Amino acid sequence: MIKLCIFDFDGTLCASHEAIVHCLNATFDHYDHPRPSHEILDSYIRKSMGVAETFADLNRNGLTQEESYEWRERYRAIYNSGEGLARSTLFEGVEDILSHLKDIKIPSIILSNKGEKAVLKSLAHFNLDPHFEMVIAERDGVLLKPDPSTYHELIAPKYAHIVPDEILMIGDAPPDLLYARNIGAKSCWARYGHGDHEKCMAYAPDYIIDTLADLRSIL
Repeated sequence: MIKLCIFDFDGTLCASHEAIVHCLNATFDHYDHPRPSHEILDSYIRKSMGVAETFADLNRNGLTQEESYEWRERYRAIYNSGEGLARSTLFEGVEDILSHLKDIKIPSIILSNKGEKAVLKSLAHFNLDPHFEMVIAERDGVLLKPDPSTYHELIAPKYAHIVPDEILMIGDAPPDLLYARNIGAKSCWARYGHGDHEKCMAYAPDYIIDTLADLRSIL
């Protein structure tokens, strides 16, 4: 029986592919660097890599760690200026499934590799804040998925009465599915999202959904 749902954000609740591509390109423009092709950017989004790592990989001249962090902060500034949210929408059924979870008293939390400020602004913009008991996103001192530290240090202490096998991790990309495996939770692949299909299937998710409404049959 599922007693806790952990949701990824981008590609699971929020359709943000256009926003990410736009802000990546705007960052390359800011540093007067040629834009990678749309196909290349799409492949990196499907990998669900961190922003700093993405810029370091894609920069033709290479970047030091400090420079990659500088590019990441520029990207975040562009995204959080409103240019990201203007190009983001919720996937169909988000509010319905979150309301259903509240009705059946299953708590929900957000666990995202996206910058914390962007996640919080997005939740407020879409009026989703009341649905989540905890929001964990990328910030200093927080290790990204699939590292299990956030579970052991933040989630497990708050939900000590819930064992990992009673937790459902819902996400669209390999880090989400591997995170579930690393903490002993059930995994649910959101096939409609951004993640690479072949790589996601390689993790043998416990469940696969094509819409958020499909979660009802799992809960």
